[in-house]
Amino acid sequence: MSHNISSEYEDYDIRHGFITGNLIDDPTGIDVAASAQRYATQLAARLETRFPGALVSTPYENASGVLPSHLKTSVLDPEFEECDDLATIVDAIAGELYNCSDAWVVYTNA
Repeated sequence: MSHNISSEYEDYDIRHGFITGNLIDDPTGIDVAASAQRYATQLAARLETRFPGALVSTPYENASGVLPSHLKTSVLDPEFEECDDLATIVDAIAGELYNCSDAWVVYTNA
């Protein structure tokens, strides 16, 4: 299914979750809880900008290991059809933010 990515995304449901253990490799000197919250907030803002009108959620859990299925990236259109092409874009946006860790990592000694 192809989507016009310049259109509004009213009634789309976009979710990209994560677990804190996969977000931060070495928590030494890092406030993991504050960093996870900042990452989730910044990611939600980027997704809301990219997909105006969509319901965006960025849930996370304080865990490590395999990402639980309820946290995996999912994009549903208004008819509840999965939009894999948009999910790929969501994952790319999340990856870009992850690579800009200076923007969301909170250090304990700061």
